[in-house]
Parts: sequence; structure tokens; C-alpha cells
Amino acid sequence: MQAVLQVPMESIYTDLPVFAGLAVWNLFVLFVLSKKVYEFALKKGRSANSSIYFSREYY
Repeated sequence: MQAVLQVPMESIYTDLPVFAGLAVWNLFVLFVLSKKVYEFALKKGRSANSSIYFSREYY
């Protein structure tokens, strides 16, 4: 069976550190920063629905 894209393995190995860094940053934004923004919006008196919207759209 032939590979469809025929991307060399060296290219994949070269891009792995960049992919790993972006994946870690993405998870940090999802699980840490957006929660902090949500809690901050609640403290400022926004409703729960408004805080959820604000935390999703801010980042």
C-alpha cells in the first residue's frame, strides 16, 4: 500500500517540537486562562452565561 501524502519521516520529526509546544499552549489556554477569565468576569458582577461567553471569546 502506497502512502498518499509521501511526507518524509525526517520532516515529521522536525515538526514535532513545534507541534508539542503549540499543543501545550492550546491546553493551557483552554484549561487555565479561560477559567481565570470566567472567574474574573463573575467577580465583576456578570451573569454566569455572560461570563461563559466572555471567557470563550476573549482568547
